[in-house]
Amino acid sequence: MTLASDVADFLRELKLDWLDAVYAGSIPQELAADTDSTVALVTEVIETPDEWNNNTFSALSQTAQVQIFYATNFGVPMQDVEVFLMKKFMSAGWTIAVSEPHDIDPDTKQVFKTLQFERTKNI
Repeated sequence: MTLASDVADFLRELKLDWLDAVYAGSIPQELAADTDSTVALVTEVIETPDEWNNNTFSALSQTAQVQIFYATNFGVPMQDVEVFLMKKFMSAGWTIAVSEPHDIDPDTKQVFKTLQFERTKNI
């Protein structure tokens, strides 16, 4: 498992009725132009050894990025779903590292939101 696939699985397990699909690493090319679905793209930002002791480490410092691409006809307040999602990550032991403002994808014209979450994972 990779960090991105772990976070993607976590999102899928939440069974969010407003989220149509979750992808780890990249959105499949044949689906990249789909503006009728709300999708999350999970990518890895950083994963470094942490908790050093006796010339070894016992944890990984991990940061994952979640980008939500909203369907053009999205009918739920975006802030509501984003706050709900951030609280779910926090309950699972993550902290919110970045919450960027909404932006517009230049290719699809979809509104998207970028969030980054970080945690220390004991190994």
